[in-house]
Amino acid sequence: MPLYACTKYGLDKIRKAIATAQTNIDSAISMKADSGSSQDGWHDEGFKQGVSEELTWSRRIGELQGILRQTYMADIIETDDVAGIGNGLIITLNGAEKRFILEGYLLEADEKRVSIYSPLGKLLLGAKEGEEKVLVIGKKESRIIIKKILRPSNAESIFSRDTLSV
Repeated sequence: MPLYACTKYGLDKIRKAIATAQTNIDSAISMKADSGSSQDGWHDEGFKQGVSEELTWSRRIGELQGILRQTYMADIIETDDVAGIGNGLIITLNGAEKRFILEGYLLEADEKRVSIYSPLGKLLLGAKEGEEKVLVIGKKESRIIIKKILRPSNAESIFSRDTLSV
């Protein structure tokens, strides 16, 4: 049963990571084959490195496929009334303006996207323009003001010059 919501962007990132890991496995197998042909393979350092890399990348593919099985494509709601997956957001965080797209599951950190599974994403999910929120992590409090919410179809525009002033 899927556990994590994701946009097409997030699913594509997971699929790309699986393809990259498969390419790395293929390279490791090739390294093993090339190095083990001239002598006793196990005493060849290239062969040992190939075996190690093949195991590492095989495990990584298993992890990524497990994540993919637990992820589903979120229903993106075309609204700018409340912050949801796919919306572009402009906020102030302790007085500094931040711009990003609210995303579902993220495989790796992305400066233009914030996962709804992160502390900041959880706080912003369902927020409305003009709301003020406080993010508490440990003993640190951060003041957040939601300045603008953009529809998912227009979310990427928060990074353009046209939406520089809010």
